[in-house]
Amino acid sequence: MNSLSVRSAYFSYNGKPILEDINLDVDKGEMLTILGPNGSGKTTLIKCLVGLLNLDKGDIKVSGISIKNLSLRDKAKKISYLPQENDLHFPFSVFDVVLMGRAPYVGILRKPTTYDIETARRATDILGIGNFANKTFGLLSGGEKKLVMIARALAQDANIMILDEPTNHLDFKNQFIILDKIRHIVKQNNICVVVSLHDPNLARIFSDKVLMIKNGKTEAYGMAKDVINEKNLNNVYDIKIDVYRFDEAFMALPHINRDSYGK
Repeated sequence: MNSLSVRSAYFSYNGKPILEDINLDVDKGEMLTILGPNGSGKTTLIKCLVGLLNLDKGDIKVSGISIKNLSLRDKAKKISYLPQENDLHFPFSVFDVVLMGRAPYVGILRKPTTYDIETARRATDILGIGNFANKTFGLLSGGEKKLVMIARALAQDANIMILDEPTNHLDFKNQFIILDKIRHIVKQNNICVVVSLHDPNLARIFSDKVLMIKNGKTEAYGMAKDVINEKNLNNVYDIKIDVYRFDEAFMALPHINRDSYGK
């Protein structure tokens, strides 16, 4: 049984179709990346997957259970979510932010248990942020904040992680660090992860599966090595793509007419 499955997903806003007939499956131990241009429906699909938006038609199932039949608390126990922007404006420590991931398991007016604290500490260790666990979250760099928020999602102890553009605003180095950490979590914890990205090169390196969407419709779906190719990239981004292959390496770049540049 798939950890996450989507069947015939359709979503509209004020009568305008945003998503049409989206289908996908993600199993434990797999990372699926959603690729597409701005305005293609990536974030809308992400919000539907976590239950922030309700489909007009179709269904989303978590371990065979429709998310329509799950309470908010049960959704939070099964799906952890990292939105594009999630900056905190209170002077919380890094560890306190990670511990917030245990909120679905801690009742109102209850304190976190020893197990909650140990789970949060284990998440900081996995993400390699234990050395600054006592620092104020707001004083961290962009890359460090992303690591903290991923640790919080991991502490949530869900079988599914959904991350909307986790490399947003990160530099060249930190994009690779973040995705490498996510990939490690997928394999070591045997969970499934769905991310949205802008860079097809990163998607091909780190993903098992890829869903390419354009104008809310599926353009291509399958294994990353099969789906990310010249034809599909040209179709999705409406631009000529040059693909370079060196042994096992792969790089896709927008075509540039270098003759138009001066020497």
